Amino acid sequence: MRMVIVVSANAEWRAVRDLFPQAALEKTPYGEWFEAQPGPGLPPAVFLHGG
Repeated sequence: MRMVIVVSANAEWRAVRDLFPQAALEKTPYGEWFEAQPGPGLPPAVFLHGG
């Protein structure tokens, strides 16, 4: 299973990034994203800042 979590607001994106300080941020023309495990026992998810 693959999950994508879309975050719109800039303030929310900063808060999400702070939860995963080791994540490697990638950039696209549409916004930043990273992959991380959102919690124990969960598969990795893509976190996307969609602005």
